[in-house]
Amino acid sequence: MSPKLMYFNSFIFILVILIAFVACESPSDRPQKTNVKQSSCRYNKGPWSECANGQKTRTDTLRVPTSTPNCEPTRITTKKCKPACKYTKEEWSPCENGEKTRLLTRTEGDGPECERTKVIKKQCPKKGGPKPPKAKKPSTATYDKEA
Repeated sequence: MSPKLMYFNSFIFILVILIAFVACESPSDRPQKTNVKQSSCRYNKGPWSECANGQKTRTDTLRVPTSTPNCEPTRITTKKCKPACKYTKEEWSPCENGEKTRLLTRTEGDGPECERTKVIKKQCPKKGGPKPPKAKKPSTATYDKEA
């Protein structure tokens, strides 16, 4: 038997074994596909409440035609309120010990999350200020004046 025929027969034998193995695999051995739409709850979002104690809530109602029967008819969502604090900014102080400061004074907002004043600190630039632009190197191109 020629070597080419032996390789071909071996290939066919392995192919038949693989097909038989796949065909004999039971359906329970395969990963189960889950349909996300089949087990989902869809809600219509309600309006957010006013902030109370740093939190606001929203009551959402179930969309019956697009949800599964085992969903809750309503759900309540709670989240933290962002403080409605507004400040006026003063000019930066002169640099002192490598640092400058700016005072912020509250103009709007109330409550413990809105401080009456805030001080912001920032590092001063290094002495000498910004670096000067690099000098351009002289061109090394030569021109033929006789042309």
